[in-house]
Amino acid sequence: MSAKDTCSAPACARLRGGIRNQAFPSARAGAVGHRVSRQNVGMPDADTPLAASPAPPLAARLDIVCLCAAWCGTCREYEAVFAELQRALPGHRYRWIDIEDEADLLGDIDVETFPTLVLAHAGQVLFAGPVLPRLGDAQRLVEVQRDALLRGGDARALSARALASLPADQAQAHAELAARLAS
Repeated sequence: MSAKDTCSAPACARLRGGIRNQAFPSARAGAVGHRVSRQNVGMPDADTPLAASPAPPLAARLDIVCLCAAWCGTCREYEAVFAELQRALPGHRYRWIDIEDEADLLGDIDVETFPTLVLAHAGQVLFAGPVLPRLGDAQRLVEVQRDALLRGGDARALSARALASLPADQAQAHAELAARLAS
């Protein structure tokens, strides 16, 4: 495998090392959202998807964005997982953003670990951070955010909580991306 095929991001190195069933790695102390592991959300150990969910009502439709890079081997592998996520959870708006090819859309967001997911609703960021490239984990993450909205969660309050741990410039950059995606 050439250096070009191997991502040097910390999460990629941990994945190549075979670490499994651990909390999602944090790109930095300011990663947004909750650390999720199979143990603390009751996930099965298999890398199989949960049962497909029906399309959510408009009130719970999410913008689900994967921030990746073509040169990252883990991202290339995750592309199939992201496509399967779209089939398992239809009705959301999905977007694959190559951080180099679409740098203008990305704005000032600093991506340090791949893959990174951004989940937003009505222009409000609900989650932004690195994820392990497993379908069940991504599906559960989306379902938790969708269910919070279906239970009457206020997207602005959820967003404020999600962005609170990011440095101010990154919180603003993520908020700007979410607003652009909503329009």
